[in-house]
Amino acid sequence: MDDVAFALVRDWRARGMSTTIIANRLNVARSTVTRSEESAVLPSNRPKRVTALCTRRNIAVRRKLAKKLAAMSIKKVGWRGKSGRAKPMVIFRRIFPSCVSISRELRARYNISCSPTTVRRDLAASGMEARVKPHGPRRKELDVEDRVAFATLHKDDDATRYLFSDEKISDCNDHGGRYEWNEKGTKPSHLERERFGAKIMVFGLIGVGVKKLVFLDGAGGDGESARMDHVTYQRKCLQPLMHVLQRPNAIFMQDGARCHTDAAVLKYLRSKRVEISSWPARSPDLNPIEVMWSRIQYLVDREAPSSVEDLRKFWQNAWDTISQDEVDRLVVSFSDRLKACIINRGNTLPNNWRELLNGRRAN
Repeated sequence: MDDVAFALVRDWRARGMSTTIIANRLNVARSTVTRSEESAVLPSNRPKRVTALCTRRNIAVRRKLAKKLAAMSIKKVGWRGKSGRAKPMVIFRRIFPSCVSISRELRARYNISCSPTTVRRDLAASGMEARVKPHGPRRKELDVEDRVAFATLHKDDDATRYLFSDEKISDCNDHGGRYEWNEKGTKPSHLERERFGAKIMVFGLIGVGVKKLVFLDGAGGDGESARMDHVTYQRKCLQPLMHVLQRPNAIFMQDGARCHTDAAVLKYLRSKRVEISSWPARSPDLNPIEVMWSRIQYLVDREAPSSVEDLRKFWQNAWDTISQDEVDRLVVSFSDRLKACIINRGNTLPNNWRELLNGRRAN
């Protein structure tokens, strides 16, 4: 629609003509007439619509630019900890992480108009794949080197000797996925969140032939603070399971939590002649018991607990559901996890980390 038609629409509407009659006279759609009435800018003053690049050569250029934007990242150095004890850490971010952001940037930077679906096809045609980003803690600059050094030192160890431990805080919130399938016209269910709801803390110990679960009431249970001191850790976690930790040739693995590395706790373990394994900082992906926590949380979420009693009951049932054979396979996978960590250069293991090993073996 040009400026003359724009003026005619307003003149005919002032005379009382209907939208249908005006559209028939100008041979345009009724929606075009309606938009002309709502707009106060002349068509000649509006920005011209950018057309997509459709030729074969221009499609190749568009795909190259989309791939460039998708791979563009930023690296910054931040600081962890309080002033005086701050440690450097490296932060990586993709500048344009989604197809929507890439589509917008193509239009703003290169004057190329294309939908997110077109961007997705272009990235696939360029040999790129969409993968799930692995979840992991934010690490400081030397953590990656420490992980590689630890994996190199212990990758050939006998994994059956290790006893893996960890604590887990669980609440009544829904930890399921963000998406669910719904019929047309229906709404998805509410993803429930309660800040001060019921929660419990548990301690787990697994190994070949070992599967122990301890409920820590008063250390995160019954809605109390989810913090545990070294006294509670020694009295409720270590002492009842000391007969397991003192097995011949057993190696006890615990992370670097403050209650684990307390001088009193380490002195107590040495007095009981328990061999302790060193563990790289911020490396939950190397601990097989984290897989146990994930499976149990999935089973507990399906039961929709609403109280501490429900959490205890459902956690115990889910823990009993996992067989000892599954636990043994998880423990034995520790050596493969270390090898995959080396191949991945110390970065967080992806969800399909076994493909790293399969690719190395194929080569």
